[in-house]
Formats: sequence, structure tokens, C-alpha cells
Amino acid sequence: PSHRDDYAAEEEVYVSGKRLVWSCGQRVVKAFTLPAPVLQALWCPFQEDTGSAGDASPSAHGTAKWLCVLTCRELLAVSGSGEMHVVALPFRAVRLWE
Repeated sequence: PSHRDDYAAEEEVYVSGKRLVWSCGQRVVKAFTLPAPVLQALWCPFQEDTGSAGDASPSAHGTAKWLCVLTCRELLAVSGSGEMHVVALPFRAVRLWE
């Protein structure tokens, strides 16, 4: 569950062909159409450095949850705030895990 907007709600990802909709409760967080069909979509927690340069203490790290979306030629990472990064793959992907 997520605690967006001060209430607990399940986050869902709906995929149909090239279309992906990320929702939380009854609110759409992000919806988009990709150039190729979505092969997989999964939540990826990334540990991020929140401290000053050179601070290696565990308290200087936070966790950011991103939605990672795989197509045959790209890997997209989408944050809850809508920030999106696209990585072109040098091969034709089939899946991220077995």
C-alpha cells in the first residue's frame, strides 16, 4: 500500500499493449502510450544519496520507488512525481526476470 495524500491505497499498474496506466486508489498517477508493447512493468526501489558529498553513513541514504517499464528496445524509469528517464537497450529484450 501507498500513503499518498494521507490515506492508504493500493498502487496498481494496468498494461494493455502499448498503453500503461499507474494509479493509486482512484487517482491516476501517470498514463502513457509507448512506441512498442510493454513486456514487463515492476516497482524498483533505488537507494539514493541524500547526504553531502563523501558522507557514506547509512542515514545519508533514502529509498526512492520507481516504476520500471520494459519494451523490446527501451527501459523506462518513472518516478511518482512524473520524472521519466529512458534508456535505449543495445539488444532486443524479452524480459527482466524469469
